[in-house]
Amino acid sequence: MKKAITQFLALKGNHYDIGWQMGKQLSGNIGICEEAEALSKDLLEEALKLYDQFCPGLTDELRGYADAKGVALNRLIFTSMTYLRPNCSEMVLLPEKTQNGHVLLARNYEFAPQYEDFRLYRVAPLGKYAYIGGSVAEFGRSEGLNEHGLGISMTSCGFPVSNIEAMRRPTFKGLQFWAVVRTLLENCKTVKEALSRVKEMPVPYNINLMMADASGSAVLYETLDGNAVYGEISSEDVIGTKYLHATNHSHFEPMMTFEPFAMKNSIVRYEKIDAFLSRPEKKSIEDLKSFLLTPYPNGMTCHYFSAFFGTIKSVVMDLNDLSFHICWGGYEQNGWERYSIKNDLLEVYEICTSCEIEFEDRAPAEDFFARVPLK
Repeated sequence: MKKAITQFLALKGNHYDIGWQMGKQLSGNIGICEEAEALSKDLLEEALKLYDQFCPGLTDELRGYADAKGVALNRLIFTSMTYLRPNCSEMVLLPEKTQNGHVLLARNYEFAPQYEDFRLYRVAPLGKYAYIGGSVAEFGRSEGLNEHGLGISMTSCGFPVSNIEAMRRPTFKGLQFWAVVRTLLENCKTVKEALSRVKEMPVPYNINLMMADASGSAVLYETLDGNAVYGEISSEDVIGTKYLHATNHSHFEPMMTFEPFAMKNSIVRYEKIDAFLSRPEKKSIEDLKSFLLTPYPNGMTCHYFSAFFGTIKSVVMDLNDLSFHICWGGYEQNGWERYSIKNDLLEVYEICTSCEIEFEDRAPAEDFFARVPLK
């Protein structure tokens, strides 16, 4: 068994204050690259202009962190991070499909531990919406739930986009998913607001973005090489499905024509989720937790960390009672932790807690990454 340290941080204030608090709470050179790897002045200015236009407040947070650490802004890994390609599964269930009559959003996040923050943040930025979310390069978010019951998660869609030679090159300049997720959580109350905002954002990353809110609306927003399409469901609709799900391939046309192949494991996971959710019995939070932690191919958990496909975290969000449940490392022995973002709770901020977890590294089956046709 291998070990890792997870952390939970709660921060509040204006964006600069939040960045400063992060810099003081996190020890050492976390999130800082070497001088030789620092972003050039021109590229930094380009990135900051993009953040200021589409992710207001992010630049101030970066400056606060850099000042607290005593380093130049261009040495923050967040500003130049391009290699991330998580492999995830996600699903949303409307009240008609859940035992407690709430909207539930669940996901597994697979990646490699050496590139993972293993951190969860509860953030209350001044003048914006408080939220709980998983950390990517400290300042980005992989999923989250805000005080108004808006839940966001994501999976990579199709062949990953990166500046790395072996991967698909971006077709235009824009925002990576972790900046998109945090911006929606901070600024949007509903799926309608989030959908309107993301449509205006340049997103070169190929993504299956899941958005749901406490009213019973949900959207799966899919991008591929600058093209975008989405599907939506609502409790107000008398007929139609009451759940959405996604893995790591295209689910809508014309995207399936643009990229007609997928990894075998992505199709297996997608079909397994569909079989689980299509059953007539209503699901509980405990049902979702059990399904997420059931090993592949019968469930969602994968222990292939050396192959960049290990379950870093499993998450279930209740969008109506504003609770966020997380289990690290794909092992129930690590325990499920429950957090809340309710406004009526006297939450403590400026804290940092740590916990040691365990995970096991295994080798995937030979055909796990096999490229197979979607049709």
